[in-house]
Amino acid sequence: MKKRLLAAMLALCMTLTMFPAIATSAADELLETKVIENGVTHQVSTGSAITPEDNIEDLVTPKPDNAAPINEELDQNNSQQETTEMQPKLDIGNVASGTCGKNGDNVRWSLDADGVNGLGATLTISGTGEMEDYSLTKPSPWSSYSNRIISVIIKDGIVNIGKYAFYDLTHIMNAVIANGVNVIGEHAFQDCINLKNIEIPDTIVNVDDFAFKNCMDLRYIILPNVKFIGRQSFEFCSGLISITTGNNLEEIGAYAFNQCYGLHYMKLPDSLLRIQERAFFHCYSLHNIEIPNSVTSIGECAFEQSGLTSVIISCNLTKMDYAFSGCLSLQNVVISGDMSEIGLSMFKACSALKKIFIPNSVKRIQLNAFDYSYHLVDIYFEGKQDEWNNIDVKDGNDILKIATIHYQCHLL
Repeated sequence: MKKRLLAAMLALCMTLTMFPAIATSAADELLETKVIENGVTHQVSTGSAITPEDNIEDLVTPKPDNAAPINEELDQNNSQQETTEMQPKLDIGNVASGTCGKNGDNVRWSLDADGVNGLGATLTISGTGEMEDYSLTKPSPWSSYSNRIISVIIKDGIVNIGKYAFYDLTHIMNAVIANGVNVIGEHAFQDCINLKNIEIPDTIVNVDDFAFKNCMDLRYIILPNVKFIGRQSFEFCSGLISITTGNNLEEIGAYAFNQCYGLHYMKLPDSLLRIQERAFFHCYSLHNIEIPNSVTSIGECAFEQSGLTSVIISCNLTKMDYAFSGCLSLQNVVISGDMSEIGLSMFKACSALKKIFIPNSVKRIQLNAFDYSYHLVDIYFEGKQDEWNNIDVKDGNDILKIATIHYQCHLL
């Protein structure tokens, strides 16, 4: 009996002695695993169990220090390939040319590369007559080189700049327009956001709608003989400082200088007939303006929320609705013409307005003309007290009951 018990115990001890080797072998098989890193499959076989102290990065094949992940390398290669396909490298000298005349080959274009590695190019328009008009669905033939063109030259003999001619050429910095060009067409330079310098000849008569919209880097514009400045023609030209015109200007279109935040100076000539609605809306740096007696109509909100501090109105309009509404810096107003009516909300919310001169030609002050103009202290009236009392004053002008009225005043 004792011999049988001893034999069983010896067998059990032998079994327990063999177990670690079996467990280790099983662990070796389990560690024949795969590690996926950056899209690459690595086979990992260590021959021993991985302990918490082991680093999985030490178990895979190391990469060079500067190596990019495989996916990034593919993305970079694809990106470079796409860029190359979209914007082919230009050789120095003439790159491309063609016709762009409204009547055929009367006008030609030529693209000449210069600068380092041919990355800068000058677009030249030459010939005689009218340029072709383009559109969003019919872009100009040079639009495929938009990221290369930095200068535009319009030669003698061209009489107009076509619609959308240089639309969205965002790298243009300089433009020279020769004498003889009469019209800058609609959207001609729109969204040329880096255009800084442009030479505009005396022959330009019309600057059509949207012509320079969103040319944020333009600083100074001289238009000596222009008659018409179109709708939104300089809208969002936030860097524009001054506009100088001659005595031929007749109309300033709607929103023409809307949000030209830096516009500091513009003298309105005696030839001006019409100022359309919101022409100077949000021109925060425009401090002084004189409206000449030639003006026959002013659209609603023409100078609304601008930075005007003083205004002289010499025209004989019947009304100017909302014309200076929300001009928070406006302090002094002189109405020197024969205006018969102060328009609807004309000076509403001009919270800094202190003094105004009103001629005895005024017979009506419309609804809310001086509403929220809390600081109006002195009103200088050209007529007598009974004339003032006979003015038809609509609601929303309670401040006129508080202000001091100075009668029989005259301008020097």
